[in-house]
Amino acid sequence: MDTRIRSLVKALIYRIICIFITLLVAMFVFQDIFRSIEFTVIFHSIQTVVYFLHERLWTRIKWGKI
Repeated sequence: MDTRIRSLVKALIYRIICIFITLLVAMFVFQDIFRSIEFTVIFHSIQTVVYFLHERLWTRIKWGKI
């Protein structure tokens, strides 16, 4: 079982990798650093909110709980 700090560090590292990959793809598509950063920030902000709402919804679903 992982400690909370280990889980937090793993999640943060994963998010940093995802942000970096999104930024690289956006740079390839837009060919503009400012548009790429803007897209990356907006994309990951929306993704974070959707994930939070998804998690809250699943706390209300009884299926699969023991």
